[in-house]
Amino acid sequence: PQPQAKFVRELNVQSSPIVGFHGVLLGPGNMPLSGCRVEMPSLNLATGTDHKGRFYFPGVPSAGSKQFVVKARGFELPVSSEQNHPDSGAPLVIRFSPLEE
Repeated sequence: PQPQAKFVRELNVQSSPIVGFHGVLLGPGNMPLSGCRVEMPSLNLATGTDHKGRFYFPGVPSAGSKQFVVKARGFELPVSSEQNHPDSGAPLVIRFSPLEE
């Protein structure tokens, strides 16, 4: 026989507005890096950079720190942002310096 589950007596749900988040990935000499992967592991989201090094996540929570992992040409770079970078504002600029080594 299965043990009887206990009832949930209290449930707290916190919500946060959802915003778009955009950035640009630059390599040596501030050249845009295309075809790179940008991930948000905690949200199970991933996208790629376009020919101008731009990336975009259409819906991420506006509150809290955003954690990214950038993957380019065999290298990985962890990045975090405390700020939101919506479409109407300046993008998050990530300079990927491991490619210079």
